[in-house]
Amino acid sequence: MASPSLQRVEAPGGPERIALSGSWTIRGLQDPKLLSRLEKELRLNQIGHPERVWDLSGATLDHFGALVLRHGWLSGPPAHLHLTPSQATLFARWERIPLCSPQKTTDGLEAWLRPARWVSRTSFDTLSLIGLIVFLFFTFLGQIGASLAKPHRIPFLEICRNLYQMGVKALGIIAIVGSLIGIVISYLAALQLQGFALRGFLVFIIGISIVRELGPTLAAVLVAGRSGSAITAELGVMKIRGEIDAYRAMGTDPLYRLVFPRLVALLILVPLLVGWSDFFGIVTGLGAAALTLHTSFLSLVQQMPRLVPLFNLWFGIVKGAFFGLLIGLVACRLGWDVPSDAASLGQETTRSVVLSITLVIALDALAAILFRRTGF
Repeated sequence: MASPSLQRVEAPGGPERIALSGSWTIRGLQDPKLLSRLEKELRLNQIGHPERVWDLSGATLDHFGALVLRHGWLSGPPAHLHLTPSQATLFARWERIPLCSPQKTTDGLEAWLRPARWVSRTSFDTLSLIGLIVFLFFTFLGQIGASLAKPHRIPFLEICRNLYQMGVKALGIIAIVGSLIGIVISYLAALQLQGFALRGFLVFIIGISIVRELGPTLAAVLVAGRSGSAITAELGVMKIRGEIDAYRAMGTDPLYRLVFPRLVALLILVPLLVGWSDFFGIVTGLGAAALTLHTSFLSLVQQMPRLVPLFNLWFGIVKGAFFGLLIGLVACRLGWDVPSDAASLGQETTRSVVLSITLVIALDALAAILFRRTGF
């Protein structure tokens, strides 16, 4: 078959004619110069020469050639178009399929602005979420005041149920993790201090690291992964099923019936879980140290109150209360805003765990910096 060609024929006193000839097929359309010229002619036809006649009767078209021309005629075929019956059938088939307009190529400025837009959008979403969490916190404070004014309205049954689900059932895993952390710290510290006879310093390292930092942080991380995700999933499922709207229809405040018991439960149980984690971490840590240094376990226990002030224990427990409240606020806020589809429920649950753990570690670092400056 003859190679495809495109000719512009100027008729004196008449409209200009664009004549196509040769094989305008998928095998024939391999010349980039021809395609570039075709694109130029199609562009001219759109912007200022609608009267030109396009004569395709001398060309052999297949589906690909018809598609190439159809893409060039986004606003429709030219007003003056000469086709054979077989060519008209090909174009009629492509007319039934909607074509997408070509996307603009991204210039250099757009490529540079894309990361900035992502940062600004992410920052705005984060600040919006923090604002909603702060609003929920003040709402919770108001609910505490209303509950103290009317104690008979406090949902004790729901609070106890959440204490059992989020606290009692988590005792085993927190005890195991606390024990393992105590063993690891004790073994590594004892290995470094074995030749220096610094048993008191070893007791100080175990006590201060577990009671002040690792105990509260590990307990909060486990609660965020276990209970925070469960809270987000429960509230999200209730929203998808319409149970939250049912509470409103019955004249009951869903925030007070669903969010308040969970926040109160976390505010109570996380400090208790911190103490539970501290106990197992210290016992196993001192036990491992006694075995490593070949000394008495009771002698190490007796040195603990003298070397580790009691303030550190209360400091860790108070941090646990703040961690629990923070985890509850994040989990409830994200569960409350879950869109009505299953995919979003999984995404918000994952987001709840990640954001809770991140904020817990950030709050722990902030507390360490502030109280270091105050001398504690």
